[in-house]
Amino acid sequence: MGRYLLRRKALRACRTPHKCEPKTALQFSGRLENALRPQFCSSKLRRLKRNRLLGFFAAALLQLAFPAGLAADTTPCRTDESSPEKRYAFRQEPLEYDALPGPRQFHGGPRVFSPPFVMNGQAEFFLDRITASEQETGWILAALERSAPYAHFIREKIEEYGLPPEIFYLPVVESLYKINAHSRSGALGLWQFMRTSAGPWMKMDEWLDERKDFWKSTVAAMEKLLYNYEVTGDWLLALAAYNCGLGKVQRVMRQSGLRDFWEISRRGLLPRETRNYIPRLIATAHFASSLGRRGIQQSWTPPVVWQRIRLEEPVDLGLLAEAAGVSRQGLAEGNEELLYGITPPAAGAYHLKVRAEDADKVQDALKRPDRKLVKFAIHTIAEGHTLSEIALHYGISVAMLLRYNPGARPQTLRIGSPLVVPMYRDTGPYIKKAALPAAAVRPDVSFFKNAYTVKKGDSLWGIARSFGTTSAALAAVNGIAENAILRPGTSLKVP
Repeated sequence: MGRYLLRRKALRACRTPHKCEPKTALQFSGRLENALRPQFCSSKLRRLKRNRLLGFFAAALLQLAFPAGLAADTTPCRTDESSPEKRYAFRQEPLEYDALPGPRQFHGGPRVFSPPFVMNGQAEFFLDRITASEQETGWILAALERSAPYAHFIREKIEEYGLPPEIFYLPVVESLYKINAHSRSGALGLWQFMRTSAGPWMKMDEWLDERKDFWKSTVAAMEKLLYNYEVTGDWLLALAAYNCGLGKVQRVMRQSGLRDFWEISRRGLLPRETRNYIPRLIATAHFASSLGRRGIQQSWTPPVVWQRIRLEEPVDLGLLAEAAGVSRQGLAEGNEELLYGITPPAAGAYHLKVRAEDADKVQDALKRPDRKLVKFAIHTIAEGHTLSEIALHYGISVAMLLRYNPGARPQTLRIGSPLVVPMYRDTGPYIKKAALPAAAVRPDVSFFKNAYTVKKGDSLWGIARSFGTTSAALAAVNGIAENAILRPGTSLKVP
C-alpha cells in the first residue's frame, strides 16, 4: 500500500479518540499498530520501518491531543461518516482561529488567516501591486464573480479534506476561475491540470476532457495537494510542488536539507515562477477575503448546490434543457468538459451534473418513454466521400463517427450505405464539391476561440488531438495545409 493510503488509514484509525477525548501516546500507538500491522510482513527490515512510522505518528498525535498552551479538548463529538474531520492532517500547532469565538473572518474584527499564509515582505509587494492596479483588482473581482457556480462545492471539498481555507483562491491565481482556461504549456481547467498530471482522476477522449469537469478536477486538486503536504510536511512547499512538480521540490529539500519555503526561495533553489507563485497566492487570499474592509461592495448570490445523475444513454444538453424546461446555460456550466454538448454513448459512462433545484425536472425528462434527447441525421455515402470530409462538414471527429457506426471502414466505404451522424449543431447535408479546394471547406470558426502557440516538436495531429478536434479542421480554420511544417512560435486558432 502506498504512503498516501497508509497515512490516511492510520489517521482514520486514531481520529475518533483524538477528537472525543485525550489519549496517551501509548494508546495512540496501539491503535496505529492495529491499523498498520496488516501492511507489513514479518521481515526485520519491514518491522523496523513499521516501528519508525509508529513512533512518528505517536509523537505527532500526542501534540495534536495536547497542543501547547491549550487545554485538551474533551467536548463530545460526532464520529460517524457524515461528519468528516475538519482539521488539518498532522498539523503540529493549533490554528489561530481555532480559539476564536464567532465567525472566522468579518469586517470589524481582526484579520485571521491560517499560519502558513501570514504576510511577509514578498507577499506585501504583490498585495501592494494588486491594490494599486485597477486592472489587477478588476481581474480578481471578475474571477470571484465567475467562481459563483462552483464556490459552494469547492469550499465544501476544502473543508472535507481538511485543507487551509485559503486554497479556495488558488484557482484565482491558476485560471482566474475560467473553466476553459488553457495555458501555453497545455494546462487546462480551473485547477490547470496537464494531460500527464490528470492521473487516475480524469480522462480525455473524443467526447470529453475531464480537466474541465469542476467536480472531478476539484477532487483531484484536493487529493494532490493533501498528498504533497503529507510528503513535504509544509503547506507552502505542498503548493510549490503543485506549481513546479513534487519531484523538483523533493530534490531541493533533499539536496539543501531545508524544509522552509521562504529560505528555499531566498536561496533561489526553485524556479522564479514558483518563488513568485506562493507570495502571489497569499496576497490574493488576503485581498479577496477582505473586500469589505477595502470598501468594495460584493453582490451576494445564494450558493449553487449540484447533484449528479447517472446516464444510461447519450443525451444532447440542448434538447435535454428544452425537454426539462431548465436553463441550457445552467446545464452547460455543470458539464463544460463535454466537447460537443453530447454525453458519451457508453451506458453509465457519464454522470450529468445539474443544479439541485433542477434535478427532479431533469430526471422526469430522462424517464419519459417518448423522449428524443439526441438529434441524428442519416448521411448516404456517395462517390468520393471520405469519413474525414464528412466529419469535418458536420463538425465532429472521425472517432465519434466510427463510434456510432461500428461497421464502417474508412478504407472501404460502400456507395449508398448510410451513416448515422450526431447533430450537435445545425448544418446542411454534405455535398462533395470536387472543384472546391480543401481549404475552402471550413468548419464553424466560432468554436475556435482560443489561441495556441506552437512549440518545438508539435505536430498538427498532436495539437488537434489535445483539443478534441481533427487535424483537417485545425488546418482549415488556420488556412494551412494538413501536412504543413509547423514553426515554433506560430499562433494557431484552437477550440
